[in-house]
Amino acid sequence: ADAQTQQQVAEARAGVAAARAALGGSTAAAPFAEATNAVRLHLQLSVFAEGERLLQWTPAGLVWQAAPLGSSSSSNNNSSSNNKSSSSSDEPAELAAYVALSTHALYVFALAGGGEGAELAPAQHLRAELALPLTRVGRIDVGPNRQYLAVHAGLLARARGAWDAAGLAAGASCVLLVRDRLACSDVVDALAEIGYETRALDAGGAGSGRQRALNHDVEWAMHHLVQQVFLRPATFAALAGADCEPRALAEADCEPRALAEADCEPLRRLRDELQGSLSGRGPGALVDAASGDSVIVDRVTYEFLKLYVCAGVAGGGQVRARTVVATAQFVYVVRERVDVWPPPVPDLRELYRRWQRAAAPTIVTSDPDTYDPQAVARALARRAGPLAGAEPLADPEPVADPELPADAEPLDPALLAQLAAAAVPQYDCVEHARPVRDVRRVTLVAGGVGGWRAALRVDFAQAGGGLRAWTLWFATPASARECSDALVALARAAGAAVVDADAL
Repeated sequence: ADAQTQQQVAEARAGVAAARAALGGSTAAAPFAEATNAVRLHLQLSVFAEGERLLQWTPAGLVWQAAPLGSSSSSNNNSSSNNKSSSSSDEPAELAAYVALSTHALYVFALAGGGEGAELAPAQHLRAELALPLTRVGRIDVGPNRQYLAVHAGLLARARGAWDAAGLAAGASCVLLVRDRLACSDVVDALAEIGYETRALDAGGAGSGRQRALNHDVEWAMHHLVQQVFLRPATFAALAGADCEPRALAEADCEPRALAEADCEPLRRLRDELQGSLSGRGPGALVDAASGDSVIVDRVTYEFLKLYVCAGVAGGGQVRARTVVATAQFVYVVRERVDVWPPPVPDLRELYRRWQRAAAPTIVTSDPDTYDPQAVARALARRAGPLAGAEPLADPEPVADPELPADAEPLDPALLAQLAAAAVPQYDCVEHARPVRDVRRVTLVAGGVGGWRAALRVDFAQAGGGLRAWTLWFATPASARECSDALVALARAAGAAVVDADAL
């Protein structure tokens, strides 16, 4: 690398240092990042039962979910299924916490105070927020790219055409924002291992042999990304006029809605940011191909999603939790409402069956008694049928799910309307978006502020020359590295001359 590039990288790192100083938080490492001997002794003497042992310990952010029925008290968002411009200032309340998985239960401890010597006195600085025996777990939903875990102590039940929440206590659901794929995988793998050993997570009681309480299916989130985040031809249609009159955005796969005045300013900022980018002008420049009707979403095929990392951005003197999402064309920074999604419904597949446009892929088996090549060919033909030049479906018919019981009652609109999740989009605000091909430099800086342990500065090319930067904060250096590697690879695949500062 030449001297000019080295100087630019140095300036980028200085910019991250200035952003860290502006936040004003402590740069010291958070206590209890690992299960020290003091932590283990405290758990063994004061928390665990006889014979109980610690399997996993990891820092996380704790977000309690709102009541699953009715409108969320913390949500004043529009009931849009494609809300690019939510003006709500509400942020899901998050506590710095630690997840402890034992052979018997799942524990969550909040950090109560800190300071020098805190790690030597865990009894004074760790406050128990949750102690859930594994036998009482309703379901644990694993988030996309294993960035978080949604823990439901109970699930809603159906009773005479309505939801019954009588069995759900206050604070029955929470989300543990681990924000590190490998750390979250360790917890999930340990859960699966102890579940198989004890049958504590079996559906239908111990001995059923199916760990339906541990849900790896993220199709609900994939549908929401396609519908709520990715740029569409009609994304900025409401700003076509000189003023900001409410206009309906009618799209093939989302409900029409009218933009109020409060929605227009954030939408304008997003449009101006995109048009100010080097590749943000010209016909079709602000349309993401991943939002098209040719994209198939199922439990196997997520090829359109290239990056999904829970991170943070600075705002209002603090780091606010955000999710970084990327396709082959665009990278987005969005707000994810983990205080509402995923909801504690008995089966999340019921929520997205109405969006499904193609049957699930046929998995070929070598068992000669079950393998029928003609049946496989017919299934593939049916799967490809809707994409062979057919017109987009305005309201596609749900496709039968082979894993659901044949007599499973569909989730009718009346039941759906009772859910708070029906009124709050999972991704309720797209704060930033940029074409991937405009990435020019990615700089990873170790060390952070508060519970954020690394930062990533991403510089994008501007239409008028020069660069404009995003500064993203990450819970672990490994998560920052994952995001950095993905952005560099995507930018190079798009033909951009990108500099990976850590490769210099």
